Amino acid sequence: MPPSFKYTLENLEIVRKFFKNIRLDNNKAVLEFRDSSWWEIIDKIAEIGIVFCSVDAPGLPRTRIVTNNAMYLRVHDYKEWYRYIYSQTELDTMISSIKKLNAYKKAIYLNNMIMYA
Repeated sequence: MPPSFKYTLENLEIVRKFFKNIRLDNNKAVLEFRDSSWWEIIDKIAEIGIVFCSVDAPGLPRTRIVTNNAMYLRVHDYKEWYRYIYSQTELDTMISSIKKLNAYKKAIYLNNMIMYA
């Protein structure tokens, strides 16, 4: 969702109605918010039956979130949108922390990342 889509009761209802109408089974959809207000109501997103997307991006909480027995992380570059190059140590730490989470499904989407060997 765009940064302008902030948490309000009306916007939560839009999300709820959308996912009710498409009738997906639990944790078959992931929703990425780009405004930190949504981190205050993660439990309400879980009640809808979707996965709250953890995000590694400037200005957003870096918390790894498990909802509906799944964790999905979208990596945009936490210091500067689309321009940061993670070190091997940072990537190893990220993977290690995710492995420790109590989730049946775990996924990472590396967005526009450059990897060097």
